[in-house]
Amino acid sequence: MDTTPIILILGLIALILIVLIFSIYLRTKKPALVVVGSFLFSFLSYYLGNLYDNVFLIAFAIALFVVTIPITLIYQLKSNQSRRFFSSLCILTLAFILLPVVLFIIPGGIFGNIFFILVVAAIIRFILISKESDAGYIISIISSAIRQNLPLAAALEQAAANQTDKRSKILQNIAHWLEKGFSLTAAIKAGFPKCPAHALNLIALAEPVNQLPAALVAIEKDLIQKSQKHRQLNPVHPIYPLAVIAWTFIILSGIMYFVIPKYEKIFMDFNVELPLVTRSIILPYWGIQGIFWPLLFIFVFIILPYYLYTRFRPRRSDNPYVISILGDFLKWHLPILHWFEKNYSLARVIQTLRLAINAGQPINTAIAHTLNADINHCFRKRLKIWHQAVESGQNISTSARQAGLGSALAWAFDTQVNQANTPQILEMLDDFYRTNYSYAVNLARYITWPCIIVAIGTMVGLVVYGLFKPLVVLIETTMQLIYT
Repeated sequence: MDTTPIILILGLIALILIVLIFSIYLRTKKPALVVVGSFLFSFLSYYLGNLYDNVFLIAFAIALFVVTIPITLIYQLKSNQSRRFFSSLCILTLAFILLPVVLFIIPGGIFGNIFFILVVAAIIRFILISKESDAGYIISIISSAIRQNLPLAAALEQAAANQTDKRSKILQNIAHWLEKGFSLTAAIKAGFPKCPAHALNLIALAEPVNQLPAALVAIEKDLIQKSQKHRQLNPVHPIYPLAVIAWTFIILSGIMYFVIPKYEKIFMDFNVELPLVTRSIILPYWGIQGIFWPLLFIFVFIILPYYLYTRFRPRRSDNPYVISILGDFLKWHLPILHWFEKNYSLARVIQTLRLAINAGQPINTAIAHTLNADINHCFRKRLKIWHQAVESGQNISTSARQAGLGSALAWAFDTQVNQANTPQILEMLDDFYRTNYSYAVNLARYITWPCIIVAIGTMVGLVVYGLFKPLVVLIETTMQLIYT
């Protein structure tokens, strides 16, 4: 008797019990995690219950869903985030209703699944672009009101008057906290939690020293530059290589299951070995086939959620997440990404230094402000070394060079070469690093994509050659038998 299904069912029941206990514990701290986990494990338990005709698993799936969702809902009704929770609950419910419909009801098989994945990817991309657009709109309204010396709370209320969209609600929330006497930084934190960390840090730096107009102009420039990336014409759409690889793998799978076995039988009858190029395709394919489902599980339930989580939640520069620290560490120590990270961080640091120095703050205070900038965590360690050296009385330029911040930043503070020209040099370096970073990104894109297309074309050509080579060998073998 095969005990594997029983072991799987018992393991799943134990896992669901653990999820149920954690769901009850996390109902107030992480309600969104409870909702996602309840949907996921209920769906998995119900699916396996139907697969193995186990009524207990089906009942357990229903019980898990019925227990966790109402408990979380009751606690959320007592909080101020009930509207947000209801919205998340509706979106997740719709997603988990559409998923079985697309996978099991709508005809089309694998084509329907591919279409569903493309639709989900398009929705995620739209949400990300909309998030950046919302931030640009909010900052532009605040900047316009400050430049015109208007009462900020009243100006935001007027901009949001007679409108009910998401942007207007954000403006109303910020105005609400401003009317209560909060600073602009605190009002944005409370009324616009998804504000980009870099924008919030610049506002927090500029507000106490009356440099808000300059800071908001710099933030607008950053957000406009970021939004224009989505409108640029890419040499190759990012989906194209993935689609070609997926389609090649699908066709190869069909050939491996239906064509290659017949090839092997015919070659065995002729007492001839398959060509080397064909064997070099067969062996890696079955190796990938053996780990395909584990890799798919890791991608769907670990890599993809991590990517979406990091893209949708704002970074915390003052107290970074563990995931952010790990990601910064990897990007800092990878060969090519290291240059981009250092260039990007230098641009942010120079921008912060400019604002602080133009406000008349001493250099040690200006460096202290850069420690809260939204930069790479490893680069922030170098800034801390520079700040400690300057606080101890060392030369600003020499300590910057010794801390590994680059010769350009050290040159900006070199009093022997530059006499009172530091603000102008910082402005020049700011433009230089921004332009250099954008140029390098575009150059890398226009070099990388053709190389990827050539590599994919080579892979497809190798597969085609490896599948047609046996026919040539069979013809040659047959001709030799006929002539002999």
